[in-house]
Amino acid sequence: MYICFRAAIMFILRMYLSLSRRRAALASLPFAVAATISTPVEARGAARDTTSALGERVVIVIRHGLRSPIESPTELLAASGRTFPAWPVASGQLTPLGEAQLAGMAETIGRDVLLMGKDGGCELHGTVWADVRDYRTIRSGDIVARSLGKCSSPSRHAAAGGSDPLFDATRAGACLLPVDAPKPTDEQERRSMIAAAEYLAYAQGLPFQTSGASERDTVFADMPSHEWLVARQFTTLPAAGARTAALTQVIVNFLDGKTAQQSPLPATAQVATIVGHDTDLAGLRAVFGLDWVLPDQPDSTGPATALVLRTSTSGPHGSRRISATIYYQTITDIRAGKAHDARHIDLRFADCRAGASCGWAKIREVALSAIPASCRWPDTIAVPDRRAKAAIGPNRAASY
Repeated sequence: MYICFRAAIMFILRMYLSLSRRRAALASLPFAVAATISTPVEARGAARDTTSALGERVVIVIRHGLRSPIESPTELLAASGRTFPAWPVASGQLTPLGEAQLAGMAETIGRDVLLMGKDGGCELHGTVWADVRDYRTIRSGDIVARSLGKCSSPSRHAAAGGSDPLFDATRAGACLLPVDAPKPTDEQERRSMIAAAEYLAYAQGLPFQTSGASERDTVFADMPSHEWLVARQFTTLPAAGARTAALTQVIVNFLDGKTAQQSPLPATAQVATIVGHDTDLAGLRAVFGLDWVLPDQPDSTGPATALVLRTSTSGPHGSRRISATIYYQTITDIRAGKAHDARHIDLRFADCRAGASCGWAKIREVALSAIPASCRWPDTIAVPDRRAKAAIGPNRAASY
């Protein structure tokens, strides 16, 4: 019996010493490894990050800055019977005031969207794509990218000499306008042209002849004719859906975290800035079911106005939501050169009653349904080759 008792004591002692050595060995491991070994499987599973990998994604569609009129003072005199000023820049080009205004707008949006801090840090990273058809949009793309600083890659555009379908799929031959698309009369185009020239001159601070009223009152009285024409041509479905077919599909793909081979927006970016014209803003306004009125701004898609679409994941089930914001400057602030006095309005989607934030799946369906089936991206639309900056000079175009 004594022998059995002694054997039992020795067995217990050996087990104790063995367990002590194992604990000592475990304690000598790096903390991360030791924690992995000692943590129960259930606890590790509960601590796993279930946040969607897609995260927040933002699309900014911004119009170029303030520019000179397309028409010469002689042409405007012939059309209106009134004198208009000479401009310090070539026809249809950005003015120094317009460049400063656009830079200030981009910096404001950069602080709000990319969350740039005073230390120069960036919460999100962006890319810039500009319309190649006009020198003013190429120049505007450079200004926007520079204003966003290291939070964005340099501005890019399609090859010179072509027509980028992102900025008008019908012009590029990728979509056909409906046969019943609104067509303005010559008189409607004349009134719109004169109103636009008055607006540009007043915003730049240049005098122009009126019919007796003040320059400001003349601008606010005449601009509705220009707004009506833009709305009729570019904000009326289904024509708006055809013109913005490629742009809409590229935006939807980007917000979905998908990038088609023909898309100019890299999948690695979190913020995509697209630099175009008032007509692009007008078309997206219709396609996404948005509307807005800008206080002290008779042009609802005025110089440097920007539409910001932001999607994010929220809730326990990781649902995607979208919000829309319009950034703008009043005509008074543009004229005064207050480049950093940008204002913004949170918008509501027509097909959503949930307020400023709406389910992305619903709005996605609304936007894609506006695109004619015959010109969906990317199957039938090809973006021109992307190249380095091409030598391109000022040119004329109908876009305001």
